[in-house]
Amino acid sequence: MQDYSWSHHVSVPLSDSQGSDIRQQHILIADDELHTRCLLELILHKTGFKVSCAADGHELVQMAQAQVPDLIIADLMMPQMDGYEAIRQMRNDTRTAHIPMIVLTARTHHHDIIVGLESGADDFISKPFAIDELIARIRSHMRRSARHVAINPLSGLFGGVLLVNELQQRLNYQNTLALLHIDIDNFKIFNDIYGFLRGDRAIIALATIIQQTAQEYGRKDNFIGHIGGDDFALLVEPDCVDTICSAIISRFACVIATLYDQEDWQRGYLTGVDRFGVVRRFNLLSVSIGVATTEQRSFASSEEMTRVAAEMKLYAKSQGGGQYAVDQRTMSIPYKPDRRKGCLRKVLLASADTTFHAVIQPLLHNDYYTMLEAYSVDTLFDYMQSSDKPDIVLLDYQLSPLLWDLSTYNNEVLFAVPTIVCVHDADEIVKVQATGLTTYLQQPFPLSALTTYIEHLLKENVCYQQIRSAGC
Repeated sequence: MQDYSWSHHVSVPLSDSQGSDIRQQHILIADDELHTRCLLELILHKTGFKVSCAADGHELVQMAQAQVPDLIIADLMMPQMDGYEAIRQMRNDTRTAHIPMIVLTARTHHHDIIVGLESGADDFISKPFAIDELIARIRSHMRRSARHVAINPLSGLFGGVLLVNELQQRLNYQNTLALLHIDIDNFKIFNDIYGFLRGDRAIIALATIIQQTAQEYGRKDNFIGHIGGDDFALLVEPDCVDTICSAIISRFACVIATLYDQEDWQRGYLTGVDRFGVVRRFNLLSVSIGVATTEQRSFASSEEMTRVAAEMKLYAKSQGGGQYAVDQRTMSIPYKPDRRKGCLRKVLLASADTTFHAVIQPLLHNDYYTMLEAYSVDTLFDYMQSSDKPDIVLLDYQLSPLLWDLSTYNNEVLFAVPTIVCVHDADEIVKVQATGLTTYLQQPFPLSALTTYIEHLLKENVCYQQIRSAGC
């Protein structure tokens, strides 16, 4: 019977603090020696792992296929099927090919080690073994496996939980930070027409450009993440945002000719059907970037910062694509009229839908408008009854059903200023018209139509007030 250095292990603490982050991870042990299986099961269970045991190679393969573990520890010399063959079979099975596999055996000849590694083993530990070393190697393979799973196989960049964790860590400890949300414009129609292989080429091209640009103009601690599909994230210092954004956009513009058929490239557009079933022309691929920074505001969480970056990306796309937009807001705009901006037109966005605000607010937040926001009916009426009313209201029909109940409808309040109602279907249009309001936009509508409508109503504001006073 082998000596497994049990006395050496006694000095190694197996507290919950060491194993808490891996407590749910599953290890499958395969060894024909009952003593070895029981000893390893006891040790690993106390360390915080879930443990299963197999007595031979055949049973090991069956158990691994039935319930895929996070890591396998296998002896080489076992009956029915040895460890070499078991590892080969699992490496050739897509269900188990990714699992870290550690060989644990008394055979320490150089040839045995080479054969074991060539069969697909990730590590080789000889008996007798030091238990603290075994635990350390298990954790090391677990960490590597977790990072590998979080790597996007197409671009080779980190994504998912690693991106979120990195962003949150930098928000906790870094004074200044910029998050770039990078996206390919018109990618879906390109992918639909040319196929996903051509689409993958576009994604890889952008990933390469981002890496090269970040390395050239950024710093060593830049972090590049592949969010998924054609979306990327880049964490940099704010002072290099303009340079990096401009370079990414211009460099991608230089390579898109290689992605199109010559006829389509020379024509300058693709014809396709949008998500609303409308046949239209789509511009060629370009890149839009939304940027959130900690220069003028702080973020309570990574989720809040990613949301702001997404808002800016939508705004950049609304400007025609191929541009970048940097958030300059210091905070959400409260209801407090700014006397210094009295010459600007005040636009009130009224909706309980936060995504409505996220899409529209950046579009109109410029040198011509002061943006006000209402998320409830009470706040809407507070604005409308104040001494400093907004110049125009963009009202989401679904803010409250009570607004369109004729028995409670207060038309004098909403008729106080020009109001555009965003509706979704014919029934909502009928109810809006019944209240006397005739200015509405039915979704889906292009953002350009909204800005044109607002400008038109503001220019006709004097006539609008005369019509309202006449009771028409």
